[in-house]
Amino acid sequence: MKILDLCAVLELQDVNPKFLKVGELRLGERDHFHLLGNEGGKWFFYRRIRNELNLEERELLQEHASRIGMGLVLEGATNIIKMAIPEPQGKFYSDINKITGCRISPITFQRSGNVFISIEFPSTRRTEISDLVMDYISGDLPFKRRLVYVGPSRGNLPYLLNLYSATGNSLGDLILVKTQWAFSGDEKGSEVGGIFQNKGILVPKQFVIGGTDELIWKLESTDIMGNVAQEVVDEKNGIVEMKVTSRYFSDFYRNLVKNYCGVSFFGIRCENEMLVNYFIVEKHTIQDFLRGLHMQWSSEARKNHQNYLVEVRDLASRGGLNDFPF
Repeated sequence: MKILDLCAVLELQDVNPKFLKVGELRLGERDHFHLLGNEGGKWFFYRRIRNELNLEERELLQEHASRIGMGLVLEGATNIIKMAIPEPQGKFYSDINKITGCRISPITFQRSGNVFISIEFPSTRRTEISDLVMDYISGDLPFKRRLVYVGPSRGNLPYLLNLYSATGNSLGDLILVKTQWAFSGDEKGSEVGGIFQNKGILVPKQFVIGGTDELIWKLESTDIMGNVAQEVVDEKNGIVEMKVTSRYFSDFYRNLVKNYCGVSFFGIRCENEMLVNYFIVEKHTIQDFLRGLHMQWSSEARKNHQNYLVEVRDLASRGGLNDFPF
């Protein structure tokens, strides 16, 4: 079972041009993902492209961003596209994430100018999510919205990966990377307020820069250990949201979200003496991802941790995602 076993998928129609060509991106001709992040309360999406943009391509992208009311950030020579999400859309994301135990998936799927977003939530929050979704669909916005799906998450794949596959894309374009942090000494009881003394699986509520991290857990026991602010969302299924004072995931944002900027379905399994990290990344960006991962491991706060690569696996291989419960 997934941590959050229900999802609502919305399609935002015609929010991107269908045939704008920027670098190797040909919107409307190639399906792709964007990565969402929150900086200073503002939402951005990121996309890494294969080659640096030339001056003409940068100007074209700037013109497009201005037409659709999005702030484009291009710093120096870059092959990273970063755009500020318009305030009404960002407010909807924030309103979802204010509900305890719920989150906007940090990954969006783009197809033919349309954007698909996934809201993940437990059954105990069905009413609050339904009210927000209905208000959003009926609101006055400059693009059409459509509710694509509400219900249980399907199998062991995030819904957007199911959608990616169902629309003719190959899971062979994606790779599962597993890493392990083996606890040593008193790390288990001291790191991040001691939350890793708990056993279970967890995801960050959002990718955010700041001194506080919010995590959604599916615990084996709700006798919670560690010095953390926490709220039990669904006691029967062990769903708990924790708020911790930490830069653990903020460093993750800097090193992997901003520098890698590709699809990163991500979750953690916390076991007796280790954390096992699961990442799904695009095959063509694997080297950029591994560089970001090395930066994360080499940061001052974590340079003494015992971190290991465990497995790199093509998702099209047999059992490619059998153990990805996120």
